[in-house]
Amino acid sequence: PPLVLAYHGVALVPFDEDRFRLFVAPSQIARDIAWLRRRGYQLVTFAELATRVSACGPAEASDLAALTFDDGLADNRWNLLPVLQHHEAPATVFPVSEWLSGRHPDGAEAAILTADDLRALHAAGVEIGGHGAGHLDLRTLADADLQADLSRSRADLEATIDAEVTSFAYPFGHADDRVRRAVAAAGFEHACRTSGEGNWDAPFDLPRQAMGTGASV
Repeated sequence: PPLVLAYHGVALVPFDEDRFRLFVAPSQIARDIAWLRRRGYQLVTFAELATRVSACGPAEASDLAALTFDDGLADNRWNLLPVLQHHEAPATVFPVSEWLSGRHPDGAEAAILTADDLRALHAAGVEIGGHGAGHLDLRTLADADLQADLSRSRADLEATIDAEVTSFAYPFGHADDRVRRAVAAAGFEHACRTSGEGNWDAPFDLPRQAMGTGASV
């Protein structure tokens, strides 16, 4: 099948300060890009990969790989973007819209992207996708709250970058049929899980592989 890798932060964070294993070094991203290309993968954004899978099936998209980065850590602009530009590699960033300009609650107090950072990533060709307004387990929300979170996330991101947002990554990778239907109703066109969960034949349940501290392709 195709391959979608799920990272978070890109920074040199001491192992004992990274309790949730959110960070990888910039050099690791460069090594992963090289590894994928040596094995014949074409790097694309998550939206491009998902669109190809939906149109042609996973077998016809088996040469595609996407690098994705959850939560919207500020190092995605300052540490990740130079690596992507040096290697001419696309990527997708999934920020939590209500966290912009704040601090990551589980990320060694790491900063979150500002609105200007998000616009800079978009201008550089990085795809921006949704990751919820508040990074909540969407399965636990009542219908009205679920739709409000998804709609607010998409609307706020689109207003920030002045472009359409079509991709979505489920917070914690958690989703069920009700959540998938709500994501579609909010106007997203495809969505992804993590930790290998999901189904390549379901555009709102696409799998990703988690790439935390110590992981490698």
